[in-house]
Amino acid sequence: MSLDVVTEGLGRALPIVAFLLAITAVAELSDRAGVFDVIGHWIARHGRHRMWLLWLLVSAFAVTCTIFLSLDTTAVHRDHAWGDRPPALARSGHALCGGPTGRSA
Repeated sequence: MSLDVVTEGLGRALPIVAFLLAITAVAELSDRAGVFDVIGHWIARHGRHRMWLLWLLVSAFAVTCTIFLSLDTTAVHRDHAWGDRPPALARSGHALCGGPTGRSA
């Protein structure tokens, strides 16, 4: 493996690692601020001890978080010149496994 390949790989991974570190920091700050406690109490209060409603509210919250995080990761992939790949493929990790063409080098 040449130095150029390693440098290219690190250059491709750096924005993704930076994004993961930033999201981890946001999650920690949110936890310290009590955001998750407030949301958990709200879900429990509105769930009214109904398992199906609690499941529905937790799922809705999880989907909402995933939508916003997926849009952010798609932006990281798009900004890093993955080409005209559809967002679903960019988020799926194909770009990390096989490069811009989706095939291993």
